[in-house]
Amino acid sequence: MKDKNNNPLSGEVLVDQNKKRYKYSVKNGKAVIEVEKDKEFTVTAKAKDHFPKTVHGKPKEKRKSIDITLDPLKRETVYAYNDITFKYDSAELAESSFPILKAIAELFKKNPHLKIEIAGHTDNRGSDDYNIKLSARRAGKVKEFLIKSGVTDIRIESKGFGESKPVAPNDTDESMAKNRRVEFMIK
Repeated sequence: MKDKNNNPLSGEVLVDQNKKRYKYSVKNGKAVIEVEKDKEFTVTAKAKDHFPKTVHGKPKEKRKSIDITLDPLKRETVYAYNDITFKYDSAELAESSFPILKAIAELFKKNPHLKIEIAGHTDNRGSDDYNIKLSARRAGKVKEFLIKSGVTDIRIESKGFGESKPVAPNDTDESMAKNRRVEFMIK
């Protein structure tokens, strides 16, 4: 685990696999984690004064080395997540989104002076009106998750932007997936 300047960070990683969670300490940017081979897992990396990040995988070996770069916690900075996902054509959060959302909730509980804006985005499938409503419902579900996790609702604003702010062309499934995202801005 490192920062944007390649400096090692200390903190912790949480490994979610088979409905179990394991916690590992990270010292000087390194932690050895053990996972079950050939089974999906999620690693959530956290360090003080940095926004958390998740990595998903399916390991071919029991011990795993993963490089994760964390962004510093900064006001007016946008943090985008494509791994906060929803069931198709729905605002129901996929269970795979829970580890990163729990880490984000923890971050905001530890920093009660910060406010957050949640922005929902979609690809260009469907009408503009439908996508704005869908993205607003999805951002609202993320807000609801954070509130249920202990973040005060007055500190959270949510908005839906539909397909109006793409980060990639909507010409392939891969680039459309990049546009279906949730962003957080620290206020």
